[in-house]
Amino acid sequence: MYDLPEEFWWRWPINTTECHEGGYLTYNHSLLSGIGKVINAEDGLFLTWHFSLFSSLYNRLKRSRKRIRDPSLASLFIVPYDLSLDGYVTRDTCRNKRSCTKDLPSKLTEILTASSYFHRHYGQDHAVLWSLGQYHPWPRAGCDLFMKRTCANCTFTCYWMDATIADNNFISVPFPSAYHWHNKIVHIPWKAVKNSPQRNFTVVYLGSTKTLNPAHTKIRRAMTTQCNSSRLCHWAQIGHSSIDVSIADHLSLYRKSVFCLCPPGDDPARKAVFDSILSGCIPVIFEVATLFNQYPWHIGEAVAQDIAVNIPGGQVRSGRLNFMDVLLNISAEVIYSKQRAIERLAPRVQYAVPPLQLLEDRADESPWDPPFRDGVDVLLDGMFNRTERLLLNQRTGVPSRVMKASAWSQLYDEVIVKEPVE
Repeated sequence: MYDLPEEFWWRWPINTTECHEGGYLTYNHSLLSGIGKVINAEDGLFLTWHFSLFSSLYNRLKRSRKRIRDPSLASLFIVPYDLSLDGYVTRDTCRNKRSCTKDLPSKLTEILTASSYFHRHYGQDHAVLWSLGQYHPWPRAGCDLFMKRTCANCTFTCYWMDATIADNNFISVPFPSAYHWHNKIVHIPWKAVKNSPQRNFTVVYLGSTKTLNPAHTKIRRAMTTQCNSSRLCHWAQIGHSSIDVSIADHLSLYRKSVFCLCPPGDDPARKAVFDSILSGCIPVIFEVATLFNQYPWHIGEAVAQDIAVNIPGGQVRSGRLNFMDVLLNISAEVIYSKQRAIERLAPRVQYAVPPLQLLEDRADESPWDPPFRDGVDVLLDGMFNRTERLLLNQRTGVPSRVMKASAWSQLYDEVIVKEPVE
């Protein structure tokens, strides 16, 4: 990992009044080195912002015992620049923007171009922690050029990748959920309990009907209409906002529900999918690119079918299918099998955090790894494997199969309720 000055890896806003009055996020999201304010330590629940992927990964990667200080021995290089946060949030007002800090990308370009290790393989063994979707508009003022030119061969993490591109260098990885394992956690939220009395809701949806994508908005409107018509479906309306303070207050509903509705938002990907999984709630997916052809290193298509229910969003939108009829006909045995599959998957799609006292000092780099493989361990294995394949001039295998978007949509234009095999 490059040892960059703090200005590159700490782009969170300063604590100002403006940040608490209508900004894009609040100062509380930056607490504990960007993991966010503790909501319930015993449950591992934090106020983790949905674009805080960089902080979630960086806090683990810099402490990982796989990190070495001698670059001549390294097979993978992490570039610790939080360009998503730098390019989208104004530090003094916390409001949205789309422009990186002047001269910061050019400084980073100078550092990399002066490195013999960057030139050795033209950046193919370098990785950048991008906290947005593959096609999210790139920030101007140099970040766009950094991604397009300087680091054109680098691996980029993202929340949603184009599954039609062979050997894609944008790899989708899980959103940072509000739940993180830490050494003082008492209640594991994803633990499967057969016929749990705690799960006294059948179906829950947290969200709004509004998105920036007209097709997705129509799916949400039809879905919520069907939800409202059933006494077994509960809709907690949350505004279309990037500030998820109120969402943390509602997350307990996921732990009380059997099924959690996860329609697409502005993009197909949603943080709600991972909040659902880590709450032990079965995600109900309405768009193939929300889950089934994403997260190749952490989940994969087969496991995605194990843990989720696929409902064709287009059929809901047209009124040809009532999703509640599908969910209410799933047997208790299949439900419990899916809950068990979620329990097996959950540790590796969440980002564990070190003892909280270490996070109080954002410059701390005390070595620490969780006692099990978490999402960062899976990420590192994927990056090591991808780098090795690239340097051998081999196919990377991401995505696992390449099809046109229309073919993916046709493949999932049917109800899929797969019973996992343990």
